[in-house]
Amino acid sequence: MPTITIKNAHHLPDPGFGGTPYGNVTALKYGFEVDATGAVANGNSINAVAVNDKVILGVIEAGTKLVDAVAIVTNACTAQTAFNLGFEYVDGDDSAEVPQDLAYLFAGASSAAVAVIRRTVAKGSVRMPKNAYLVLTAKGAAHATDGKVEFYVQGIS
Repeated sequence: MPTITIKNAHHLPDPGFGGTPYGNVTALKYGFEVDATGAVANGNSINAVAVNDKVILGVIEAGTKLVDAVAIVTNACTAQTAFNLGFEYVDGDDSAEVPQDLAYLFAGASSAAVAVIRRTVAKGSVRMPKNAYLVLTAKGAAHATDGKVEFYVQGIS
């Protein structure tokens, strides 16, 4: 199962607003888009996204407390496609404090129909001890047509 990376995914997202010592609530925007062949648009692979492929959507900055997420399927993907959404650490080393979890925010959520989907996994909030990738894992079926999903991850810095 290959890992596909969106170009510039290694950069931190826009810092949002503030920088105050008492914290900020922010919504970090990430995107998943596949072209007519099912390949990640603006990705580092021309192959269609298959079941269990991981797609790195971007970075969640260390210190961010994850509290919620919303997925907006604005262009339905191939029939039967679904996704998990979670995180793994940029440095590749797990953390005993906050273990990597590839289904922390969503597990088995459908991307096959236009919809707004609230976080599907009921887990407590966590503060990221170090930078982590936001990772989409393809589930259900391979991608063979175009589609687009926007993700808004709510955090407190």
